[in-house]
Amino acid sequence: MIVIIGSYIHDASYRHLIEETNGIDDTSRIWCIVSYSSGLKIYNYFIHAFHVFGSYLINLISVIIIIIMKVKQQLVILTNRSYKELLLEEIRELKHLIMIFLSNCMQSSDDAWIFLMGYFISFIPCMFNFIIFVMSTKFYKEQFRQTIKTYRKKMQRQRNKSILYV
Repeated sequence: MIVIIGSYIHDASYRHLIEETNGIDDTSRIWCIVSYSSGLKIYNYFIHAFHVFGSYLINLISVIIIIIMKVKQQLVILTNRSYKELLLEEIRELKHLIMIFLSNCMQSSDDAWIFLMGYFISFIPCMFNFIIFVMSTKFYKEQFRQTIKTYRKKMQRQRNKSILYV
């Protein structure tokens, strides 16, 4: 968490807010402009790539841990088969594991926490982007609150309509 915040700490000093007023209908907008030096652009590119591929890597490691744990459990039951043989069989059946991820259907809930941990950990960089860049500024925080209020009102109207039709 500290590493993620530290990797984006430079970003705040390179952002500039510019207020624009529209002369036609007197509406105003605030634009957030970012201007990096060429070296910082490269650094920023690699940091973004690291955060994206890091979450992918966490999911991949979760899959590998699940396979190894399953093979170890099978090794206890199937004592006449070798570890290598069971591992190769599980790797061949990896397509079934991919189908579990795609269909969100699991036949065994023994190791469900591994799926959940890998899934939720991959969202941490995105959540920190939200906290650092949206919740730290008054303007974006207010825009976020207004958006949430709008969605809540729409959902309440939908719920009230569905109750009326029942």
